[in-house]
Amino acid sequence: MAEAGGGVRAMELWRPGRLGVWDYLFTAADTLHDALHACGRHFATIADPADTLGVIRDGEGVTVTWHGPYQERPSFPLIAEFVPAMLLGVAGSGAGRRFVPVGVRLPHRAPPRHDLLTEVYGTRRIEFEAGPPAVTFSEADANAPFPGGDPALAAILDEHARIRSPPPVRSWTGWAGSTTRWRPRSGRGRPNWPTWRDGWRWGRERCNAA
Repeated sequence: MAEAGGGVRAMELWRPGRLGVWDYLFTAADTLHDALHACGRHFATIADPADTLGVIRDGEGVTVTWHGPYQERPSFPLIAEFVPAMLLGVAGSGAGRRFVPVGVRLPHRAPPRHDLLTEVYGTRRIEFEAGPPAVTFSEADANAPFPGGDPALAAILDEHARIRSPPPVRSWTGWAGSTTRWRPRSGRGRPNWPTWRDGWRWGRERCNAA
């Protein structure tokens, strides 16, 4: 398996708006609970149509679970690590503060160390070999009002996301698999992870090839 935490590195390239209308479903929502349901309904605007986000209330709070068709792919652990990081990052941007989740679940075996996952997720409550990737938010966080909540705008964005045809996008396996190209430099312990410059260069290369 790739180094633990490799999947969360992709969020270093994210900025508000990079995921299009899906990002703003969080910004305009009244609460995190409303935002999570909206992003689950319209997940196909950023992901493979075969991907789903399930949102349920359980004994711990509100849990968002990702289901996708990539379990047999070598890059699946990277995707599994990325999804909770993405949800926490985008939700925190909409709320104007960082969320500390009740817990995070990941499907793969626990590595010897996972300090980066703990840092990015903001919790040590990470369960491994625990089924599909999931993150649980507390009831208090789920129900707290968002500072930019705008019901009229939220309705417009919801309708826009509903009628918008998803563009041809690179699959999760394409994005996550590309992170495996960055390996530790010879003789140095720190991986040569991609930066925003690498993302810009990747886009420029694709445009030139079109």
